[in-house]
Amino acid sequence: MKHLFFALSLLIFCPLTAAKKETLVAQESTNADEVLFEDSRPDPDMEALKKWIREKRLITLKETGGDLSISGNMRTSFASINEKKDGIRQRGVNSASGRPSRPYNVDFSLLLDYRAERTWSSALLNFKNKMAIQDGTVDKIRLYRAYLGGRVIAGDTFTFDAELGRRSLGDVFDSKIQFSNLFDGALLRFSKAFEDIGDYYTTVGVFLINAAKDYYGYVGEMGFLNIGNTGLFLKGSYIDWKKYHPDDPLDFQFNFRVSQVLIGYQFTPSFLEKLVRVYSAAAYNDAADPISKVFTPEVTGTPTASQQQELDQINKDPDAKYNWAWYAGVSIGKARKQGDWAIDTNYQWVSAQAIPDFDASGIGRGNADGVGTYTRKSAGSIVATNILNSVGSGNYHGWVFRTLYAFSNNITLSQKFELAGTLDQNIGPNLNYKKFQVEFIFTF
Repeated sequence: MKHLFFALSLLIFCPLTAAKKETLVAQESTNADEVLFEDSRPDPDMEALKKWIREKRLITLKETGGDLSISGNMRTSFASINEKKDGIRQRGVNSASGRPSRPYNVDFSLLLDYRAERTWSSALLNFKNKMAIQDGTVDKIRLYRAYLGGRVIAGDTFTFDAELGRRSLGDVFDSKIQFSNLFDGALLRFSKAFEDIGDYYTTVGVFLINAAKDYYGYVGEMGFLNIGNTGLFLKGSYIDWKKYHPDDPLDFQFNFRVSQVLIGYQFTPSFLEKLVRVYSAAAYNDAADPISKVFTPEVTGTPTASQQQELDQINKDPDAKYNWAWYAGVSIGKARKQGDWAIDTNYQWVSAQAIPDFDASGIGRGNADGVGTYTRKSAGSIVATNILNSVGSGNYHGWVFRTLYAFSNNITLSQKFELAGTLDQNIGPNLNYKKFQVEFIFTF
């Protein structure tokens, strides 16, 4: 009898709890007293409660005059990684770092979009965890996207939109080697269509980097798409991470003002009946300092052997700045429905000071120890690197190949192979990196 009573209590209590949550969410215009009053009313029977919840939901959506869509995806991935530093294996059992050479991950993303006539909002909640009973994770949750927006001007050929909140930089700006970080800020979008010329757009934004230090970044991109109705496109972007009032000698890590120019052409050849996109881009960091300023050790008296080694390395070219990057590639097809396939391959050449570590989206070199270009962790604190141990996310050249195949409208197989090596051995150790990843994606 005790077990039966407990089961009946759960059947009654759980729906009532859900109803209370629905009431608090749905009644944004209700004051606090009215909410408390409704929550404290006598419990209706189960059918009446279901009807009440359903009607409240429908009335709320109808009154706001918009459309709510819910979608998401689930991913399971396996990777095989081979990374060596100066010939020493960095991953796997008994390796230098102890990190796995064959990691497994599980990933779930839930996307909510709401759109009214001239306003919208979007939220994406991501759960990404390592698979394994002993060393896996179960609590890695990330609010990847949460922003609202509105159309300020809605013309026939000109539009002006404003958005505020969080999303990835890569959701807005185009690059294969940067824009992996979050954009927490305000965004303005302008677009204008010119007949027989092309579609012009400008996107500018300001984002928060450090609230305690009142530290902001600035980003913008403009471009022409479908120039002359030919499929030719041109994009230029600029992002400013630099701190103009540094208060720490380690602020070298923020010395980045990156300009990028991207040009490409897309077309659909009759023999293939797939969209083909050829592209190439170059990036330049005009805020980079010469390596003699960044890496010169503080020497008092006679240099130690390691200090002398650093000085010898720097003196090879003390005025050098390693601040250029470029990439080029081709993509074919899009995987949207059952039977579709897509391929993308590109070559990346990224020098050490071209892209900040915290915003890099390129291949990299694995970097199992997690050492930055200008900083590294040592016993819980952050210390500066030197020219001999600097790693970061740059100073590499390599290839990436990716394929997608849609087994059904919901299930897609993704395969990716990355291969990279050290670009300039004048900075840091010599790393060689290979990675093969297989990922099954279920979308709904």
